Amino acid sequence: MSMRTFLLPLIPVVLAGSAWSAEPPVAPANGEKPWSEQFTMVLKEHERTFVVYNGAAYLVMQADDLKDPGFLDRKDVMIDGKFERADRDKAWFYHLDKLVALAPADRWATRLEGDNLHIFGKASTGTAANGLPQVTLAVTAVEVAASDAQVIAKLIDAVPANDYDARLKLAASVRETGQAQGNRDFWNVSADNIVVQAIDAALIEAEAKKDAKLLHKAMGWAIDTLKDPTVAARVGSQAWIQQAGGPDAEAVARRMRALDFEFYNGQWRPRPEAYVLQFDDRFNAIAWRDAESYYKLGRWVEANAELIPRARELSHRAYQAAYRADPKHNGTRRELGLEAISAGGGDKSTPKGPFNHADSGLVLDGPEGWLRSDPISGDATWIDPKSDTAFVSIKVLQGDSAGVDFEAAWTRQRTALQGRQGFAVIEEVDLPFRQGKAKRMRFSYKEGRYTRLAETVVAYGSEAKCAVVLDGSFTEGEQDAVGGALLELFERLVIPAAKEKGAIKQPSADGAGTQDTNS
Repeated sequence: MSMRTFLLPLIPVVLAGSAWSAEPPVAPANGEKPWSEQFTMVLKEHERTFVVYNGAAYLVMQADDLKDPGFLDRKDVMIDGKFERADRDKAWFYHLDKLVALAPADRWATRLEGDNLHIFGKASTGTAANGLPQVTLAVTAVEVAASDAQVIAKLIDAVPANDYDARLKLAASVRETGQAQGNRDFWNVSADNIVVQAIDAALIEAEAKKDAKLLHKAMGWAIDTLKDPTVAARVGSQAWIQQAGGPDAEAVARRMRALDFEFYNGQWRPRPEAYVLQFDDRFNAIAWRDAESYYKLGRWVEANAELIPRARELSHRAYQAAYRADPKHNGTRRELGLEAISAGGGDKSTPKGPFNHADSGLVLDGPEGWLRSDPISGDATWIDPKSDTAFVSIKVLQGDSAGVDFEAAWTRQRTALQGRQGFAVIEEVDLPFRQGKAKRMRFSYKEGRYTRLAETVVAYGSEAKCAVVLDGSFTEGEQDAVGGALLELFERLVIPAAKEKGAIKQPSADGAGTQDTNS
């Protein structure tokens, strides 16, 4: 499972509160400070910091100073502010609501919301338009301060990667600081990234030492601090803890199941995801003629319908596969809304020998090496004994169902295929047919969320007014085998003329040849 990913890059976080805390200002990443020196002095019984910039001393202003505007009046001050917005010569900063900075408009023109700045100037007190006290700063200089990203990176570098408790405290502090920042989301993401880094470092150490206790701690950080069960699943899916088994693995299992996760295919996954993957694997493992297994799979989906997304769609897919495997399976027929077949009813024997269509007189041998089976679609079906999925079928259309000519027959068949979900033509070509016209089409469609491949050939006998449809279904690896079988059937295809229909060719008793029923 991939590690947790965030939209913003991992970096930044200023503690020591931004520049408006009592801590000294933070210098840019290159280590250069815009002031030449700094010193402290006691003012009003509190030690305060001053910086010297261009030969002049400036008091480092704190946010709380705005509660006593008179204290700042006529003092040279430096503020560390996070730029919020500007209106011509005026600028405002996040969480310094009682302060407005005045400077030529070009001083603010290139500033972006969230920029950290050192602003130098002379403060004066007055009254804002709303009648409340206001501090105005006549700006003498503006310098770029370290970005949030640089500040956070510096804080991270100061804490050893394997000091997990300190890293978690740092994350909490970053998150708390973010509540007072204009770009709160960035700070929260940075806090999450610090926790993820601690988890990843702990996992490396836990695996090296086979330390199950440390792994459980990391899982707790994911659950309690990140509030992210997917990260907890990644922690609990470590191969070594699963292979070790015993109480430690059982403790992981209890925690994950309490979060509605299931262990499947080597990973803890959200239960709906695990069930869908289990369905896919079970479906693909069933031999396509195993109607009972498909039917049971459909019933399993319905039994867990509250947990499986698109449960009705998946169960119907299983029942459709069961019906294709055995149209006489009464459990499947019931689920598909079809009438049951009585125990003694119907022909239970699998058809053998050539296909014989009594109404048209058409007789057709199956592809070489393929076996005749119960019809999956159409009037007759042959299966490839080397495959669990490949089959070809034939359907004979007469009268209104055939249409008045080839174009009518082809349009009708193509329209029916286009109704399938995700239908897309791969190839469509005309085939030479001496009795009329024929066309071949290879296409794909969706069965559930899976892409299936299929091929159809439509041949129309102009004199007999009869259409024959040859269909094949296959996986990508079976494309050549099924395509060859369809062409083999097509090359053998002879549609009897109307005058020949009285002499129907029937299979002989042993299936080895044919006999004329009128002789």
